[in-house]
Amino acid sequence: MVAVAELPAWQDAEKMPIGRLLKWADKHADPDVRDQPARTRAAVAGLRKRYAADQKLTAITSESERLEARLAELAPAKRSCWR
Repeated sequence: MVAVAELPAWQDAEKMPIGRLLKWADKHADPDVRDQPARTRAAVAGLRKRYAADQKLTAITSESERLEARLAELAPAKRSCWR
C-alpha cells in the first residue's frame, strides 16, 4: 500500500498523466481510493466503444449521403435517355 508520504511529486495534479494516477490509486491504502481506478477504466472503455461506434456511423452516413448525391446526378440522365 502507498502511504500518503509516498505520493508522486507533481506540481499540478491536473497535469498528472491519467495512467500514473490510476496506478497510484490501485496501490493506495484507502479502499475507497483503490475502488476508483477500476470504475474509471470501465468508464473509459465504454467511452472508447461508443466513440468507435460513432465513428463508424459517421462514415456510413457520409457514404450514404455521397451515394444519394451521385444517384441524384444520374437520375436526370436516365430520364432523358428514355425520351
